[in-house]
Amino acid sequence: MTTNTHIETAPHPRWVLLATIGTVALAWSGILDELSTRHIDNALLGSGAIYATARGINALVSVLQGTEMNAFLLTFTVGELLDPVNDLIERFSGVMMLALGSLALQKILLEVVSDATFNILLTVLGVAVIATSYFGFDSTYRKLARFFLVTVVIRFSFALMILANSWADAVFLDEGVKDRHEDIRSFHNELTTISARAGIETGIADEIETIEEQIVLNEKAQEDESTTLYLNRTRLEEAEAKLKAADQRPWWRRLPGETTIEIEELKIEIQKLEEDIEGGELTLSGLREIGEALREKLDCLGKRSAGETCSFFERFGKAAQSFNIRKQLDKIADRVDAFSSNLISLLMALILKSVIFPLLFLYILVRASRFAL
Repeated sequence: MTTNTHIETAPHPRWVLLATIGTVALAWSGILDELSTRHIDNALLGSGAIYATARGINALVSVLQGTEMNAFLLTFTVGELLDPVNDLIERFSGVMMLALGSLALQKILLEVVSDATFNILLTVLGVAVIATSYFGFDSTYRKLARFFLVTVVIRFSFALMILANSWADAVFLDEGVKDRHEDIRSFHNELTTISARAGIETGIADEIETIEEQIVLNEKAQEDESTTLYLNRTRLEEAEAKLKAADQRPWWRRLPGETTIEIEELKIEIQKLEEDIEGGELTLSGLREIGEALREKLDCLGKRSAGETCSFFERFGKAAQSFNIRKQLDKIADRVDAFSSNLISLLMALILKSVIFPLLFLYILVRASRFAL
């Protein structure tokens, strides 16, 4: 019985009125909702930027892994020193998806409890609590008060949890997360520089696909032009045969003026067909040259995507450049341990701010509300 003494004595109706009106007004004002939404949006943007940087590193390492560089007598794989980084980044990206999912879930739940439906329910319950308190319906008042308090906890728990989490993040984690993210971005920029110096383009697959499409269009144009040339040559042969037959007819089988008109028309037609054929041959020749150039470029891009070169002079210049790339790779290799440590620390901080802290604050709120009830 001692545990329920605080329920047996109902508060003064005036205090019930003030507390209920204040709670309902706070719910309809949306102040807590706006603040918490702003914080959760910032958290999503920050975590999304970190995830994008990690995926960028993963893409660069994947491209570099299969690339071989030739430095005169030295041959090495660009990505051979980056295998540990790639494995760690892939695991990091997987856990980051969990963190992003947690933040997205918090945002969705906040939108649900801040909907007008919850505010209407809270208002109706508040009016009922005030009415039963003033008219002295103690039994009904206690039940409605419990229901009202449970609704208040659900209505404000996610907003308060996000605000408490943002405070803890700003005090304990935010500065360290920014510094570690900056270190990861620096690592990404160094990999981008190596990729550019190695002649590797992350968009080379798109360029290859574009050239392949151009080759298909070029072949179709050659086929159409060849068909047109064949038809024009056939028409030319027919026109020449008609002209020859017209010249060989005896004079008594010709009408006055007929031969001259027919021969002139045939000569004009033959001249036009010859011009069309000559232009078609030039067009077809140009299309074939373009097709050969496209195939050469496609072959060169294929070699570059594999880390090879397209000519002797390019190979000679790239060999000298490979020494510089190797030196830069060695510097990056020296930083791998520090990078891994920063990445793991960053991951733990993100798990704390997006998963553990929210659950902890939500647990505290639930326990506090159960104690109050």
